[in-house]
Amino acid sequence: MLSVRQSIRSGATETGQASIAATSRRASSSRITSSGGIEESFHSREQNVKPPVDVFEGGSESLRSFTIDYDNDTFLKDRKPFHYMAGALHYYRVPRIYWKDRMERMQAMGLNALQTYISWNMHEPQTEQYRFEGENDFESFLWLAHEHGFVVILRPGPYIDAERDMGGLPYWLLSVNASMALRTSDPQYLYYVDRWFDVLMPKIKPLLYSNGGPVVMVQVENEYGSYYACDDSYMNHLHVKLKTHLGNDVVYFTTDGASPYYLKCGKQPGIYATVDFGALPMNDTMERLEEVFSSKIKYEPRGPLVNSEFYPGWIDHWGEPHATVPAQLVARTMYEMLAIRACFTVYVICGGTSFGFYNGANYDEEKKAFEPSPTSYDFDAPITEGGDFTMKYFLLRSVIQQYIDFNLPAVPPPMPKFPYGAVSMKLIGSIYDVLDDLCKDGSNKSLYPQSFEQLGQDYGFVLYRTKVPAFDSFPILLDLTHVRDRAYILVDQFPVGILSRMDGSYAIQLPKLKQGQQLDILVENQGRICYGPLINDVKGLIWNVTMNNRTLTNWEMFSLPFNATPSWFTSAYDSRVKSSADTASQSFAATHSPASSRDDEAVSDGLEDETASQSQSSSPLEGERLDANVRALEMLARLLRTREHERSLERLKRRGETLVRPPPSLLQSGAPARAVFTQAIRYYYAGLPLPATGHPVPSFYTGAFIVPGHIKSPQDSYLRLNGWYKGVAFVNGFNVGRYWPVMGPQVTLYVPAHALKSHPQVNVLVLFELEWSPCTAADDAADEDDDGTTAEFGDGVESGNRDLTACKVEFVTKHVIDGPVFRAWDGGWYRP
Repeated sequence: MLSVRQSIRSGATETGQASIAATSRRASSSRITSSGGIEESFHSREQNVKPPVDVFEGGSESLRSFTIDYDNDTFLKDRKPFHYMAGALHYYRVPRIYWKDRMERMQAMGLNALQTYISWNMHEPQTEQYRFEGENDFESFLWLAHEHGFVVILRPGPYIDAERDMGGLPYWLLSVNASMALRTSDPQYLYYVDRWFDVLMPKIKPLLYSNGGPVVMVQVENEYGSYYACDDSYMNHLHVKLKTHLGNDVVYFTTDGASPYYLKCGKQPGIYATVDFGALPMNDTMERLEEVFSSKIKYEPRGPLVNSEFYPGWIDHWGEPHATVPAQLVARTMYEMLAIRACFTVYVICGGTSFGFYNGANYDEEKKAFEPSPTSYDFDAPITEGGDFTMKYFLLRSVIQQYIDFNLPAVPPPMPKFPYGAVSMKLIGSIYDVLDDLCKDGSNKSLYPQSFEQLGQDYGFVLYRTKVPAFDSFPILLDLTHVRDRAYILVDQFPVGILSRMDGSYAIQLPKLKQGQQLDILVENQGRICYGPLINDVKGLIWNVTMNNRTLTNWEMFSLPFNATPSWFTSAYDSRVKSSADTASQSFAATHSPASSRDDEAVSDGLEDETASQSQSSSPLEGERLDANVRALEMLARLLRTREHERSLERLKRRGETLVRPPPSLLQSGAPARAVFTQAIRYYYAGLPLPATGHPVPSFYTGAFIVPGHIKSPQDSYLRLNGWYKGVAFVNGFNVGRYWPVMGPQVTLYVPAHALKSHPQVNVLVLFELEWSPCTAADDAADEDDDGTTAEFGDGVESGNRDLTACKVEFVTKHVIDGPVFRAWDGGWYRP
């Protein structure tokens, strides 16, 4: 049986026992003709009502009500038939300054309803520490929707999925009890859910439509039919809790995949059942529409047809091609849903951004693969995360315009963007240089390593440290046993390898070590699983660490949450950043005086002549350099220089892709070497240097720039990180999110205007680069052929002639979220 997500994406669903055509509910339906015209509409012919009511129509306060008319299969708003066309807009993924703008774009498309989740983990980041102000002020968001004439479909959880860390559940539930049975009637879980709802629901009640607000429908949990527990007692408990707080003057509903398999556990007594699905095939859209809605009719025979998540695109994961759905298929499916008067929510109408570390992850049971999502939540939506329109927006708008009897508002102008240009970067120092600044309260100590949750840490990184014991036999196998999620291994502050849950690499061979050497393991939390049975996704070193099966003890742990808090930024970098900012300010003043400034100049170069190369210490390891790591890299170097390989590359390039097959000797050498080879392939095809002695120590870099004086206020931009590998970006202390252009598909980061300071204030950018930067010394990447010539490292970049002045980033106006990706297949590594 396919998962609900697989079936939605492929369009494969189980056929229900009943079909729309077999019921007496709908004798006929309107169809879109080949010329795009509309035959007599179903709802006008059968219900004798006008097409979907005016976006701005409302009732008097005394008559405000929203109910279901089961006899006539429709919603009633103020006792009149009502058909809604909604868009999902997540307040936590769109900067508050743009809430109004995005709603105006929804209005111009013709939508009359707004759907949103409430993300528990944002509002209670630590137990009983509540945040509802600023960007978390969902009440203001919903009142703003009310002012724009939208009714609101609210999805308060407690679990929401939404590709959010842990599906929107707060991490600290796992600190209380990592084995807590989430999303069930486990008394411990219900205690915290009830406590949360006792805080949340009083804020929602004044927003109900019957109380003068916009909220007409409230979802009970989310896609519960897809969850293994199938706990009816849990769902009933939530329903009773909601009714206790909100009463009966609101429509409660569930959402599940359009199949009896999911509705079997998703449908609950007294709660209206809806389904979700995406674009259907062009040649038999209506037949497939009947099929997917038939499962809803089986479990909910009467009432309006509702697609609560109509997908215009799909989820992205690092290392997978950017997911898209043809606009024509989405538009045709909307045509047919409108023809039978089905209500729908475009999920999502505007993708938005998972700023900071709030991105979730999925787990592919079949492939046993951990799949974290990137920072961008584009979803191939009609409105991009930067507020721009796509072809999909205009196609869907034209469809809706045909079904309403008034002219839609004018389309708002494009969102302005500005290319602030190149910003020179300067090395602040390695993680060791600033560790005392970052951990002013010191470290935690325990006999065995503790998880993030045991340390009371939500996101970011933890640096684990211990001493190497004495060994009699070599080499040494370091085994982390399912590290979550990515680990950077260093011995005496020298990098020796990377282990990754994504790659399934949990062990690495090390040569001879001396007793007492310092072993550091920097672990990154790449996002907790947000969907399926594995959402109890504890992070960090979750099991004992061994060397040659000997358990390592006496650990010291440094918490590095790196959350989006200016206080963290200021306390850690005040003195270092100030000098960088002063340099940028002086540079800008010298080159942008009133007499010489030009409107087409974006910014100063920032830290001029401050290119810093990161020094590399000599290896503290004995024996053959780095054993498996170095041998894998040497194999790669030899392979890339062979004539046969060059010929095979040319053949493959002509077919539009590049493939490298590792030599059999490498495939037989074990997982550690294969993992290193995989990483090296990614670097090679990104046109970046191959580190011969491991990776640089994770380090911080900074740069500064000023918004030009002729711009009245800062404008959005995108941060392009050519030559940088993987890390986190901060703008004026705001955590813009993770970057990983080497992996793809996301290449640039969205930088909203609210993170920037207006002229003449200095904007400070900080990068925490984990693997490699263009500031690294070129001689570390030199790779000479036997005849003395320098080998080329893809895309025309020569490893021996790298431009050290390229220690820069660039702010541009083009967002790249569909860049090249690397994925394993049949023993080869592909770059499309």
